[in-house]
Amino acid sequence: MKSFWQRYGYWIKLAVSVVLLVLVVWKVNLHTVGDALTRLPWWYYPLGLAINLILLTISTLRWWVLVRNVPFYDLLRVNLVSLYVMFLIPSSISNDGVRLASIRSKPGGISGGLGPIVVDKIFGVGIALALFGISTVLIESQARLPQNFLALGQIAIVAGIVTFGLCSKRVIGIFLEPSAKWLSQLLSKRFSSAEVIISGIVQGLYSTIERKSQLVLNVALAVVAQLLIGVSYLTAAHAFMLNLRYIDCLWLSTTIQIVMLVPIGFAGLGVKDFSLIALMVLLGCRPEDGLAVSMSVYPMTLALALLGWWSSIGNTRVRGAAN
Repeated sequence: MKSFWQRYGYWIKLAVSVVLLVLVVWKVNLHTVGDALTRLPWWYYPLGLAINLILLTISTLRWWVLVRNVPFYDLLRVNLVSLYVMFLIPSSISNDGVRLASIRSKPGGISGGLGPIVVDKIFGVGIALALFGISTVLIESQARLPQNFLALGQIAIVAGIVTFGLCSKRVIGIFLEPSAKWLSQLLSKRFSSAEVIISGIVQGLYSTIERKSQLVLNVALAVVAQLLIGVSYLTAAHAFMLNLRYIDCLWLSTTIQIVMLVPIGFAGLGVKDFSLIALMVLLGCRPEDGLAVSMSVYPMTLALALLGWWSSIGNTRVRGAAN
């Protein structure tokens, strides 16, 4: 029997997105937003697209250093295709779903390939939390945020450190392994291969966290990626002539990423726009500035989705020729 969220979760998230989009349109002067978008300098989209391609390459490198026996180009193509899939099926899990589907035929299969994906995700969230906390504390110290944000920033720093602790043998042994055994026993009644798959996933996690040098490189790349996302926001600030510093942009980017982890809207539609407007207002910007910056990202998202579509078509032709 389906739970309440399984039955109505899709419609609830869609309703939240619609309500937030209506609020955004109602509260913002769309003429001012359109005027700001038409006055963007010529270099904004080429530079923004270049930064996004670099970020895509870094994301692939982070995955690649944790995965064994898979060429870098194959993983890059998977990440490109995931952008296309996310455009067709907007969901926060589309990227990980495409990653999982792509490794089914690779050595180790899903059970062996899930470990690097999980570790990569945990480290990415941990870095985002830590940088959000640090940037919050620095901005609040200059009295540019409400005083209660200081405690929030300190909590985020601790949460980021704790998140890294999830990828340790002790945590896996104490919490994950017993849970995995219980889950495999529960599912084996319906799926005969459940125990083998879940056991393989746990072993994949153990195998991944034993590669210390690769883990350090993955974390370093995650930090570089977060700092570069801050640069992309700073680029938008300069293009729209906003009085925002780099630390402000880093705070904006990490906050938006953390907000997007919460499944409160349909693929973040409306949620991201509303959140960015509210956050930029806290930093002294107009609501119209927040919506203009948010809308300016969509053409770049479309361009990357088209690149992913071209990659998927090219891969299909190669396979067809090989057969």
